[in-house]
Amino acid sequence: MSINKQFKRTIESMGSRLILAKISLISKPIGLFYHQLFERDGKPSLDIALNPKDGTIVYVNFILQDESLVYLNSTPAMEKCELQFTLPAEEITTNNYHHFSHAEFTAAICDKDLWVFRNDFDSSLFDCYSIDDENGLLFKNGVFLGIVFKKLSDYEIEQLHISGYG
Repeated sequence: MSINKQFKRTIESMGSRLILAKISLISKPIGLFYHQLFERDGKPSLDIALNPKDGTIVYVNFILQDESLVYLNSTPAMEKCELQFTLPAEEITTNNYHHFSHAEFTAAICDKDLWVFRNDFDSSLFDCYSIDDENGLLFKNGVFLGIVFKKLSDYEIEQLHISGYG
């Protein structure tokens, strides 16, 4: 990830038990994006959009829908890293720019951080996150395990409460 890229975060209520959590580049490139879509049983997919020219993240879009929030006693220890999310190169082309996988997620709160963990991995095993200081994709040994939205503002916490979370 290039350090000079700036991201904005949106966490907003979309109704009862429905929250949009999005991290996106402030200056988005124009054109086609490659997408990793983690399909979830009966819920909107987690969508990670990548710039095909340099592989950087354009946006990460997750909709919390009817999940229970788990409360963590301590923040998982990890370091900031410069890992990039990658897609299987042999499967992604300008004619086939979506890669689909199935994954279920658990949402958790610790202090003022919102964590989204893949259920098929041990959530205590993260070793790094990347995007910026307050948002990140979680990795262990280069494998994507989830998302962290750090240091939620009072407004973002209020949005969680409006939707019935927290």
